Amino acid sequence: MKNKSKSHNHPLSRLLLLLVFTLLFIISCKKNEETILKKDTIQEAQEWFRSKTINQNLNTSMFRSKGINKLSTLSPQSFASIPANADHTLNIEWKNAKQYQSNDSTIIEVPVNTKGIFKFNTEPANDKKISINKSFTRVLFIETALKTEGYFMTIISSDTYLAKNGSNPYNNSHLRKESDFEGTIVYHDLSGKMLNAFSISKLKLANKQASINPTPKDKISIAIPDNCVGTPVYEVIGTDCYDIGAYYTYCENVYSIYLGSTGCGSGGGITNPNAPGGGGAGDSGTTSMTMPPPPAIPITDIKKFLSCFDKSKSASLTVYAEKIATSFPGHAFISIKQGSNTMVLGFYPKESFPSTVSGPGVMGENGEHAYNAATNYGDISSEKLQKIIDTAIKFSSSNYILTNNNCANFALEVLRILGVTDITGICTPDNIYDLIKPYATSTNGKAPKTQRTCD
Repeated sequence: MKNKSKSHNHPLSRLLLLLVFTLLFIISCKKNEETILKKDTIQEAQEWFRSKTINQNLNTSMFRSKGINKLSTLSPQSFASIPANADHTLNIEWKNAKQYQSNDSTIIEVPVNTKGIFKFNTEPANDKKISINKSFTRVLFIETALKTEGYFMTIISSDTYLAKNGSNPYNNSHLRKESDFEGTIVYHDLSGKMLNAFSISKLKLANKQASINPTPKDKISIAIPDNCVGTPVYEVIGTDCYDIGAYYTYCENVYSIYLGSTGCGSGGGITNPNAPGGGGAGDSGTTSMTMPPPPAIPITDIKKFLSCFDKSKSASLTVYAEKIATSFPGHAFISIKQGSNTMVLGFYPKESFPSTVSGPGVMGENGEHAYNAATNYGDISSEKLQKIIDTAIKFSSSNYILTNNNCANFALEVLRILGVTDITGICTPDNIYDLIKPYATSTNGKAPKTQRTCD
């Protein structure tokens, strides 16, 4: 016993103990630092959200027309006022905020709840018993070094998906969905205006359009078959509600308000009754979005592809847009010409994504790609050429995200370098068309071939 006691006082033992305590202290400090960083980021999002909604009444009425509200029916024709006690204040649950990274973007999702029933559905409620898990809404923040964007995102699960063993709708997020997820995703801006809605389902019908090219391993794809019918979107609220067990809420009075419908077929936009004229993409600024296929000719080494350009000299730049209705799901891309070198390129998903709306991105060679509008911006400076090349390199190593990092976002970043007016909200090829069409130097043609004079 005496010898053991002395061994604890040995210099080597004391040194080992000191090292252990030092490592524990460093790890503890690192964890605290990460916690502080996460809290600071969420705190910044909270302050940004408050600054954007300071003059708004954040309640369930903000998602529908402020005037007469449509009753629940698949083809709304009758009208009625919604009683004031059916609407409830939105509770943004900042303490339950989740944060994750996607390349150069920080994504934050914050649950939204109310004291009463507040759901979205793809059909009007035909019962006073409402499924608690049918849908959930979150405030979605997408932050990059350039800007912060905010939306209300709602994930509506299909009954088929909810009935499956082990399905958990709350595992689904902006970027990731469970492999067997089926349902509809709806995005509203922070004022409550519906921006976009699209459905994800098992590919049961043959899709004859070129917009989807699933591989044999794919279980799910976002597809629009020839006989597609747009999916309606309803807000469901009620009065005198109470929970029945863990899965249902019963309300004495239930109201289903038609908000719009996902687009279909030729790629028409959301039919939004709150927009002037209630039209599609042209009137409401909203569009049905579908994950495009990978490029026919992927650019595996973007730096080498663009290496023929002398970045100390000027170059000619053209931006192209192919409308969604022309060739679903549309495309936006650019060409750069300097001397005998012409490179035509756009941004794509690297592969088909069966269960998500995001994944690795890649630049694609777009020589002779069709377009509806092309605007040549003349000779750009060497500084702007360098920035555009850097932008192409940055996008090639980023995730393709259907809602905020797609081919149109690449074209928009190039237009920003040129000083062209920005776009707010979700960007689509139709938005790029609207931006460049007034100054178009050519319409309804094909882009030039890519020509490189270096190895």
